[in-house]
Amino acid sequence: MKMKVGKVYLVLGVLIFLAAFFPLHNTQAAPAQQGSLPPIDMFQLPWEQGLAWYLFDGLDNGTYRGPLNQHLYTNGGAVDFGPRLDIQPGDDTSSYWVTAAAAGTVIERGSCHLKIDHGNGWVTEYQFLANFQVGLGDEVYRNQKLATIADGVRTSFCPPLLNPDDIPHVHFSLRPNTWNATLAGWQVTYDPTTNVTVFVRNGETATSYMPPPILNGPALQIVDRGVLEENILYRGSIDAYRYERWTIDLTQTRSFTITANGVTAGLQPLIVLLNASGTEVARGAGVLTTLQPAGHYFVLVQPQAGQGFYEIILQDSQAFLEPYILVRAPANLSLGEQTTVEAYLGNIPSNGYASVEVSCPYDAGLLGVNNIVGTNLFGGDPVTAIS
Repeated sequence: MKMKVGKVYLVLGVLIFLAAFFPLHNTQAAPAQQGSLPPIDMFQLPWEQGLAWYLFDGLDNGTYRGPLNQHLYTNGGAVDFGPRLDIQPGDDTSSYWVTAAAAGTVIERGSCHLKIDHGNGWVTEYQFLANFQVGLGDEVYRNQKLATIADGVRTSFCPPLLNPDDIPHVHFSLRPNTWNATLAGWQVTYDPTTNVTVFVRNGETATSYMPPPILNGPALQIVDRGVLEENILYRGSIDAYRYERWTIDLTQTRSFTITANGVTAGLQPLIVLLNASGTEVARGAGVLTTLQPAGHYFVLVQPQAGQGFYEIILQDSQAFLEPYILVRAPANLSLGEQTTVEAYLGNIPSNGYASVEVSCPYDAGLLGVNNIVGTNLFGGDPVTAIS
């Protein structure tokens, strides 16, 4: 039977008004315990993977900074990085991208800085920025471009500028602790007695304002996402050094289809099915249809090309041939934000339907709905969307 696929766009206008505060911020997660450290494979360095930047300033014991400064190790510590040792104010910094150290949500953004909540109490902050690519409430993936570093002339550093001799750099902090955290395999070591910060990885060391630069090459991280339930659309994020792993339990021999679509432009997910012992049994680029006996399985999602967000769904192969409706909506919205909800109609019979009803429950006290539009539902056939 010939099938067609179409979609209906439902545009939700969020009608909540937010008083204008600066900087914009959302509620942060409860802090992790002071002295705790994140998983060693969780965070990368705050610039693009595969590039090497230099350590400028490290943690401080109060010798050079006041008691409230983020660099103080007693406040959690902070470090400054730059792409070149000879960089000067006014240099072209448009290609020096600051990237997310891990996946998370932007919870604060000012004129020159932003914060990302990574869950479990871990928050990163990035300062001295320009040319922002993300906004308050945005969900970001690891290594996503956030902004460039400010050049100090065309784009100013964060006010107030306490050091007139400052140079373009990114000021980076991890809370609750930067001290002893691991970033792309480099441990941030610090001696309060000598007031010296040293990055250490596999016998290599890097110190302030000295070569060699620090390579942002994380070790492979495989994140366990839990059970891949049938007919539920999930969302994840992957990059060259970060894969995600789901689980499937079959109680009997059956045929099933796993579909993973890239949400971020350029991302092409690769699906690898592993048995309980970790041996590969099947793979597919974007779509994997397979017949497997009863047992426990892992679904490994990795990038065949690109990086970013993807969506994945598990369906029975027979049910996959039948008509279905799939609704895609964002996990959350910021106050005052406008977004689009898409309802996909799959495997529509060639003779179509007289009408289709799609329900999208929402809280009318929080959201307002408008501009419901039907597009490309039955190819070139006319269609009308009625709210």
